[in-house]
Amino acid sequence: MTRLPDLDLGEPFDLFMDGGCYHMIPAGRRDAYAQSVTGVAAPGARLIMVGFCRMLGAGMRREE
Repeated sequence: MTRLPDLDLGEPFDLFMDGGCYHMIPAGRRDAYAQSVTGVAAPGARLIMVGFCRMLGAGMRREE
């Protein structure tokens, strides 16, 4: 998820669904996640994200 532009996925995407990836990425790599998704997103694209606050030592903060 942190290198999507490297995959040559084709046209920019209008919709993204993250059903549990972001909250497992180490906090120090989450900016790379955001840059990666932005790199393959069309203008006005939407991101639907489902994450957990505590899971296996990982998780996301409420403000994220």
